[in-house]
Amino acid sequence: MISQENLIEKETIIFKDLSDILGPNVHEQSFVFKGFIFGICTKGYIKLKINYNTHHICQNGIFIIIPQHIIHIKECSSDFEMKVMHILPDFLCTLPITPDFNLLKQTASTPCLQLQEKDSEEIITLYNIIDHHAKNSDIKKTLTLSLILIITSLFNKNNHNILQPASRQEELTHRFFDLLLQHYTEERNVIFYANKLCITPKYLSMTIKSVTGYSIQKWINEVIIIEAKRYIKTTTYTIQQISEELNFHTSSSFVRFFKQHTGYTPLEYRKR
Repeated sequence: MISQENLIEKETIIFKDLSDILGPNVHEQSFVFKGFIFGICTKGYIKLKINYNTHHICQNGIFIIIPQHIIHIKECSSDFEMKVMHILPDFLCTLPITPDFNLLKQTASTPCLQLQEKDSEEIITLYNIIDHHAKNSDIKKTLTLSLILIITSLFNKNNHNILQPASRQEELTHRFFDLLLQHYTEERNVIFYANKLCITPKYLSMTIKSVTGYSIQKWINEVIIIEAKRYIKTTTYTIQQISEELNFHTSSSFVRFFKQHTGYTPLEYRKR
């Protein structure tokens, strides 16, 4: 399997098939990327859970995922193929024309779009041209900007920027996830997040459960497990080092936590 972390650290723009990043067995994998992800399904279908919402993407379907979102692959067809482009936010700041960040943020609520075949073919053709010129940074940057502008214009044209106003509970849930992905390595207590949102822990817990169907503690644990798996799979860190990165008091407490939530010890998971 190719390390997604190594890919991300190597360059600011990555053009890959999804299986090249996550390995051939993408089903039931969870991850958090640090940049924007643009993806287009070229064959079959995939069912993605982005934070707490599930989305079904089939051939000619496109999606945008903004940074620091929890992504879980729930299901995919045996013939599934998807091309993805991962872009770090710093790269966007170097572009001569800045993409519409407001529109990109709005896609958090409606991240998927079914394209007409001609639009899909245009994007895939441009994607392949960029991949072909991957070693020429100037050509790659210019064409990548064109691709981003085409994708965002398709979302804009299809009225993805016209959204129903979020309810009070939905807005709190969005804000909770933003905070969680900023602080999960240091703060795992509901009280911390409730104080940040100026509400009671009871109300926050009730809100998260109502909107997502899962408890707030489950989400906190989920993000920690995702990050732990990433360290185990994509680095040579010892279990002690991983436990320190994730701010566990001892390596044994980390091992107990990991086994409780996965059924494996960290070493057993690494050997798999």
